[in-house]
Amino acid sequence: MATSVADRWHGGPVAAWSVTTLVGWVLLAAAMSVLALLVTKVLLDWTAVADADEWFPEWLNERRTPFRTDLSDIASRIGDVPVVPALVALTAIVSLAVRRARIGVFLITAIVIELTLYRLSAWVGPRERPDVPRLDDHLPMDESFPSGHVAATTVTYVGLAMIISSWARRRFVSAIVWTIAVLAVLVVALSRMYRGMHHPIDALGGLLLGLGCLAVALIAIRVYGHVRTRRERAQAPS
Repeated sequence: MATSVADRWHGGPVAAWSVTTLVGWVLLAAAMSVLALLVTKVLLDWTAVADADEWFPEWLNERRTPFRTDLSDIASRIGDVPVVPALVALTAIVSLAVRRARIGVFLITAIVIELTLYRLSAWVGPRERPDVPRLDDHLPMDESFPSGHVAATTVTYVGLAMIISSWARRRFVSAIVWTIAVLAVLVVALSRMYRGMHHPIDALGGLLLGLGCLAVALIAIRVYGHVRTRRERAQAPS
């Protein structure tokens, strides 16, 4: 897809990246808005689905202990401030240091898209959080779908796994980073449900949002690379 978009582009590489990112944002915004409406206005009208989605947070609530609650707080921070901003910033700094700025731009683009579209999705399809005692009661009550923590975790850890595995020459390195990424997403999703902040469908929505943000950022940065390479070849002396 990135190659076909680049082949049709007649401007500069930065403009190509900007337009591709903007178009991708609009398409993903539309998709997440439709998904939010389908979940809140259609899917959850089915009693069986709504009851099943409510059951798991209630089951976790019944098994709370002080130790597990402390663990859930630590696990939630994996996908929140300050860990996510720190990892994104560190990636950007390292990418500049090794003269691979596109890597940092890729991850920053994905996380910015996630931040904006999480808010948009929650506004389009407001949903009440699980009917259990909420351990993060300072957060808005009607922003259950999608899970912003899961979305941010997906963008950050899956994005880093994509970056590292593209460099790694040994398969075991790729296996390790992808295992960490998957576990991070699962742990954060479980912790958010344990703390009474999200339902399983919300966690799934966050995962889809995160993957969508990564896809848009990846296509945009690849379009930039293709356009830049084409321009450099055209300007090279024959």
